[in-house]
Amino acid sequence: MQKGASLLLIYAASWCYVIASYYHLSLKQWSFGKAMIIALPLVVVEYTLSLHGNKQSNSFLSPLQILIFTFICYVVNILVLNVLVLKQPISPVRDAIAVALIVAAIVVSTNTRIG
Repeated sequence: MQKGASLLLIYAASWCYVIASYYHLSLKQWSFGKAMIIALPLVVVEYTLSLHGNKQSNSFLSPLQILIFTFICYVVNILVLNVLVLKQPISPVRDAIAVALIVAAIVVSTNTRIG
């Protein structure tokens, strides 16, 4: 049960992050202040959920696995927001290449030893 709860916390945190970062794009007339009013409470909730989810997940996942799971949650949530709220077209090939490059960068950067 604890594993599922910790992964759910990470998923919920990713929803808060995606909404805080991208929801304002759906507003017709938005300003920096309006975007900040939407984002600030969500960022605080996201950070809190993420801290607790990462801490609990650390007992059964490595930091790299937590990062990859979080990234997958971001991709899923951005796709849902993009389709349901922003109603933007999806380019499967371009988006798949972008995701693959990001995953490759994560894997390379976490396996590189400096010094």
